[in-house]
Amino acid sequence: MTSKKWKVKNINPITVVGRILSWLGMTGS
Repeated sequence: MTSKKWKVKNINPITVVGRILSWLGMTGS
């Protein structure tokens, strides 16, 4: 449980949003 929480905490929401935005841009083009 602790390792899972740490993994989630390690992931930055900004990075996730940026990845989704870039993915949307790739598919949108």
